[in-house]
Amino acid sequence: MEMIYRPLLPATQYCPCNWQSDSTSLHSLPQSKHASSFLRTLIAPYAPLWVNSTPATTDNSSDDLECPQANINYRSAFEQQKREAAKKMDATTLMMSLYVPKGRWQWTYQVPFENRPEEDPVTSNRIWSLSVRTARIYNESITYICKLYPREVQWEGFFSEVKLHKTQLRPLHGASTPALIGIQSNITGIQLAYDIPHHSFWIQASPDMPDILKRRCLDAYHQLHAQGVLHGNVDLANILIGGDGRVQIINFHKSRSTKNDPKVHLGLATPQDFNMEMREVHYKLNYLGAREKERAVWENRRNSRQTPSRRTTRRRDKDPYAIPMEPPTDPVRWLIPDNWKPKRFIVPGQSREQFEYHLRQFLLDLEKSKIHSPSEGDKSQGPNRRPPGDRSPPPTRCDLGKRKRGEVDSEDDDDDDDDDDDDDNSSSKRVRFLAQTNHDDGSKGKVRSPPPPGVKRQVPRISREYQNFGESPKTFAIPFISS
Repeated sequence: MEMIYRPLLPATQYCPCNWQSDSTSLHSLPQSKHASSFLRTLIAPYAPLWVNSTPATTDNSSDDLECPQANINYRSAFEQQKREAAKKMDATTLMMSLYVPKGRWQWTYQVPFENRPEEDPVTSNRIWSLSVRTARIYNESITYICKLYPREVQWEGFFSEVKLHKTQLRPLHGASTPALIGIQSNITGIQLAYDIPHHSFWIQASPDMPDILKRRCLDAYHQLHAQGVLHGNVDLANILIGGDGRVQIINFHKSRSTKNDPKVHLGLATPQDFNMEMREVHYKLNYLGAREKERAVWENRRNSRQTPSRRTTRRRDKDPYAIPMEPPTDPVRWLIPDNWKPKRFIVPGQSREQFEYHLRQFLLDLEKSKIHSPSEGDKSQGPNRRPPGDRSPPPTRCDLGKRKRGEVDSEDDDDDDDDDDDDDNSSSKRVRFLAQTNHDDGSKGKVRSPPPPGVKRQVPRISREYQNFGESPKTFAIPFISS
């Protein structure tokens, strides 16, 4: 395979700005104790990633320890070491060949990562651990999200997650999900390397963040469901908000899909599962009082009462993010800890001025989005919803054709304009379509449109008294009369 070398730019080259400017200071930001935990975490002082120092070693001198003479067959030990190295190389090549990156990360295919000691742990359990690491590839330093599966445990959800990233999640790489750089194998285990959401910083979701960010989280899940993928692991720690305001979702080891695959233990997702997951996202983000609504629906069911429904026929009164709350579910299983605080991650190698510049740009973009988004008092209107005064439906293709032929008059004109139009256009339409001709027997019929220029109309000359001969009890002989 032809290798494509595409070096990555350091963090200082992503943004063409003057880092020495005093306008990037954050002294004007609110520092109140009553601010939300999301805002306090976002504007917290900059701290570099933790660097593991050289571990202290014990003094194993010859005075304290007795070293017996070793009887080692160096030839057999060297051959065994070669066999183990060959097996390890075959396993590494096999794992790295499971996924072929495309686009920006194509040049990293089957290239080992030289991990540095910098590491920022995110979360961990008995199966895998998630952390932010820094590695070196071709003399280039990159920061990535590492999902490590130890060798001594069972890899639950590993192959199904790789399967989804190869198929259904591939179009969402860089948009709603971070791009999968590749699969690396080392002594500790197998790791999935993901691209970071932003080159400067990102932060986890929180229930007290602005509504504009909550709507972006809902849009990310809508895009995920449109690809037929059920996340299956809705957690605020798995929803990352980048420094540019984009929302990305991680950790798909519990996901299911509309295209199930038993070979990789990928389960089947039903429409009810998608609806329930959206309800869980609404509840954990507490979007527009979703927690109170879920509790009310559950209490009404426990008390055998019917939930009052607000029926409306106006399209503009419906919330674009509204979801049905049936069947009622106990929201206790969706509870999050009261002391939940989001965590902010900063890419190493930045100065304080660089980070503060990107943070200020994030806050400015957030304020601009609030201005253009629906107000708090008019949350029912979505971003693409039509104003209340314009209730006329868009013209269909049939209506456009009628207007082109002049069959339909405009309803928005004044009365005087309608009179003028009738004087000018109604006569021609009456001649071609609406005019009626009195026949000798008293019947009426519409006049057909004239033929094109140069074409002679061929009409059979049949007496009108013989046209309705089928209704008459008498039988008539119809003579053929040539034109």
